[in-house]
Amino acid sequence: PYGLHINYSSFIDKFEAYDFSTNATEFLGLIQNLDYITITGGTTTYKLTADEASAALGYDVKELGKTPEKLVEYLKTVYDEGYMD
Repeated sequence: PYGLHINYSSFIDKFEAYDFSTNATEFLGLIQNLDYITITGGTTTYKLTADEASAALGYDVKELGKTPEKLVEYLKTVYDEGYMD
C-alpha cells in the first residue's frame, strides 16, 4: 500500500480542532494508487484510509478520480453550492 505523509512543523490553530477529512478524501480519490494518508502536527496524527473514505462516501472514493462529474458532485456537497457553478 502507498501512503502520503504530511508533517506540519508548526500549526496556527489547534491541530486537533481541524477537520482534515475533506482534503484527505480528495487526495485519496484523485491519486489512484494512494491507499492512506496521515497528517501529523506535533504528537497528534490524523489518518484516513481509502476504505474508510469509501465507507463515509457510500461509494468507492476512487470514483472521484475517474469521472469529473463525480468529483464535482463531491465538491458541491463539501463546499458552497455556488462554488462550482
